[in-house]
Amino acid sequence: MMEAWLTFFLAFFGPDAAAELRAIEQAPDALTRRSRASEFLLKYPESEFRGAAYEAGALACFELGDTATGLYMARQALAIYPENPLLASSVAAVLQNRGDRAGAREYALLSRRYLTLFRPKEWEGVRGGMEAVVEKILGPAAGAEGERLGQYAGTAACRACHRAEYEAWRETGMAKMFRPVVGEGKRETVEIGGRRYPVDARIGSKWQEAYATRAPDGKLHVLPLQFNKLKGEWVNYWRMIDPPHYDRGDPALFGQFRAVTEYQSNCAPCHTSQWGPRESMEPGVNCEMCHGPGRAHAEGGRMRRLSARESVAVCAQCHAQSVLRTARGEFPPRYERRPYSEFGRSAFHGDGRFRETTFIVEAFERSACYRKGEATCAHCHDPHPVNGKGKGNEKGLKFGAEDNGMCLQCHAGSAGKKGVCVECHMPKTMNALLFPARTHQIEVRPAR
Repeated sequence: MMEAWLTFFLAFFGPDAAAELRAIEQAPDALTRRSRASEFLLKYPESEFRGAAYEAGALACFELGDTATGLYMARQALAIYPENPLLASSVAAVLQNRGDRAGAREYALLSRRYLTLFRPKEWEGVRGGMEAVVEKILGPAAGAEGERLGQYAGTAACRACHRAEYEAWRETGMAKMFRPVVGEGKRETVEIGGRRYPVDARIGSKWQEAYATRAPDGKLHVLPLQFNKLKGEWVNYWRMIDPPHYDRGDPALFGQFRAVTEYQSNCAPCHTSQWGPRESMEPGVNCEMCHGPGRAHAEGGRMRRLSARESVAVCAQCHAQSVLRTARGEFPPRYERRPYSEFGRSAFHGDGRFRETTFIVEAFERSACYRKGEATCAHCHDPHPVNGKGKGNEKGLKFGAEDNGMCLQCHAGSAGKKGVCVECHMPKTMNALLFPARTHQIEVRPAR
């Protein structure tokens, strides 16, 4: 199966382009790398690999002292894949040496952001050098202090004073992300691989509902068969999301209760609240997952207002595919991420835009609304819509699907005059498994 996929990939994108990109990377010196990168870009101007070719050419140019060409190629590379701290720190160093302090600071900030965000193994040998460049330009980075689990109060503490929000939240998909089946009555069962398994917990409810059963050792395991509400039929979810050679979706193997189907390690960080290595505080996404520890507030203190960046980081806990979801105590959450280069090419369109809707936050973070403005997810979405706005509103939109109100919050007088803004600036180019979703890489120019 893997060989067939590789054959298709090379036939579609061209074996020559892939071979020539490898030739650039394996060139014996910077002069040859620069020459081969330039030739590649002339020969394959629309190649899937042009971002990598621009990067290789830029670094070769910097090594040769050709900073003008290097800066041009680096900016082209970063326009395709901005999340590249190695290249950004190189650009920062070059601009600093050229006396462009403002430009150096811009790229140093970009490098620091992604150095903080990502931790790939291949950076370990050069990470210190990147951090040294950034620190020389920006100064030392500020530290962050974590919060203790004991500072959380639980949802019941919020209900007394925020009853309307509580009642609205209770009917949302957030609250129903994980629902243990309680009581000693007859359990529903799901048949898979010729065997019936009792349903000990339900997971999700908006588009699809999954089921978990308890293994003899007490751990919950998620069945591959799930009920899709959009299509009104059962689907094998593991097979839908896993690469062809994975066997997690094989019904005959489920009864082995392997780690790949265990709820705690695969699902708990996003489906239960204040998740830890052994247990979680509450099922579902509770108030404090988004608002932070509330014990002090419940006792009369004030909640800290989050910045725009912190607000998006809250949503990124679950809506950023690249987040490394290890149990952390701090709030706002400061998870590191996998660099995008570690994901398969199928996750991206040819121009670098994200293809899969699981990268929804990563796409939004590329938008000018986020980078240059103060836009957050909460400008357009409400996790606890009141006054009846939540019924039939699975996406939690503050405005109707055909309403330009979400854009006019910031672009009053300049947007919404020629139809629905999102049709051009947020087209449905992302894959949500069973339906197309709108890209959140909102751009000034209409996306293709």
